[in-house]
Amino acid sequence: MQNNKSSRLLRLSIAALLFALLLIPTAVLAQSDFSLNINKIIGYGVGNQIAGTFNISVVGPEDQISSVTFMIDGQSMGEVAQAPFRLRFETSKFSTGPHAFTAAVTLKNGTIVEVGPSNYVIPTAEQQRSGVTKILFPILGIVVVALLISTGVQFLTSRRKGGSAEPGTARNYGMLGGAICPKCHHPTPRHPYGLNMITGKLDRCENCGKWSIMRAAPIDVLRAAEQAERDELKSAAAVPEKSEEEKLREMLDRSKYTDQS
Repeated sequence: MQNNKSSRLLRLSIAALLFALLLIPTAVLAQSDFSLNINKIIGYGVGNQIAGTFNISVVGPEDQISSVTFMIDGQSMGEVAQAPFRLRFETSKFSTGPHAFTAAVTLKNGTIVEVGPSNYVIPTAEQQRSGVTKILFPILGIVVVALLISTGVQFLTSRRKGGSAEPGTARNYGMLGGAICPKCHHPTPRHPYGLNMITGKLDRCENCGKWSIMRAAPIDVLRAAEQAERDELKSAAAVPEKSEEEKLREMLDRSKYTDQS
């Protein structure tokens, strides 16, 4: 009799153990199959700070999901009963400070899986301004350094006092286009290191070497200016320079008509 009771107790213990072994891996697997994502639509997002319009979603095998209830600090934000299991929310509806986002995933077999938490902070306006400043200052510093390096390279590689462009040559104006220099009235490319201004680009002329506001000119205007340079060079070459003897003779001839009284 005692042996029968012991045998039944042993069988019940084995059955309970097998049942537990079957349940525990299933629960662990379900937990590992899903994750919680929060993605920005528009607004502020630096590190774990979020402010604006965001999507919260469950990532995992959607064919196993029946519905998802999204929660913030244990309070329901809304339920989604069809794929994609994603909910849009505004942080302005919640208080500033730290929050824990979670999701209760109901599977098609009736199992409920808790996903999360994902911890985020909804910052104050002052914290947002401070975060933006920390991002912008390094970026602006990099831009300024890049401009200085580019400008230095441009000056070091220029062999002529005025600039590097030979008069009359066809320039390659690139993506930024070219301009007619307001100082020397010759065509010049606009450079990446130039500073964008309201009325044009503060840039350096490759002909005279001076800085001024360069307004982008159409390519036909630039080519016409190049042709004008070539015509000017031809005109100068057509009139030979006088020799020293000819210059001296002219001075003597002019002296004949000088009033000697």
